[in-house]
Amino acid sequence: MKRRSDNEDDPWKNAERLRRDAMIEFAFFKELAPRKRILQAMQDNGFEAITSRTSFMVMDKEEDRLQISLGKRKPPFPNLKGNSFLERGASLVYSRSEFGNIAIIISPCESDMAEMEETHIFIGLGRFTGHQLSARLERDLRHLLRYHYVSSIGLVPTRGQRLWPKYMRWCCPTGTENGFKISKRQEHLQSATSFVGSTVGTIVLQPLLTALIVTLMLYFGLGDYVASILPGG
Repeated sequence: MKRRSDNEDDPWKNAERLRRDAMIEFAFFKELAPRKRILQAMQDNGFEAITSRTSFMVMDKEEDRLQISLGKRKPPFPNLKGNSFLERGASLVYSRSEFGNIAIIISPCESDMAEMEETHIFIGLGRFTGHQLSARLERDLRHLLRYHYVSSIGLVPTRGQRLWPKYMRWCCPTGTENGFKISKRQEHLQSATSFVGSTVGTIVLQPLLTALIVTLMLYFGLGDYVASILPGG
């Protein structure tokens, strides 16, 4: 006779365990990334030019959320109606869902003068340990800084920073006004596999497309970006 597993006896047991583990790991991450460490990491990764002209906030009071946001500023020129306006800075959010998944999200600058094609980019989705989240903190902050330069009015991004959002849209899912949107890489894979055949297309085309985009990014000197989609990134 086949023995029933604990999950068959209690189908919610595994979900509750995963949720509990995620709560513990996220709390541990926040212990590993106190406000003092975040401020030092921002200083070490080039935020001084931005924070010298605008405020920033580290919001860590909620047990399931950690947010780092650059503050509002008034650009030195009027909007199209001739009035002064405010621009809200980019933000980085670590958020734990009720199901135990972690979403790592960056949002662009916002104003009534300009907007990005997405409302946010998911630079991380899934289950992470506290150590994994802590290890990627500085890399995520560099993503935040790039997104701020690209989406802010009046700042002049480098060539690499201009390429960065195209790369992230290729690799990462995004959020738009119409909801969740899969990455462009996944869109191309779905189109290609529907043409070639789901099994053969996935096996053959996915490694080729991934190798192509990684090669191009390395050619442009964007190895740090490539690291963000490798295992453990």
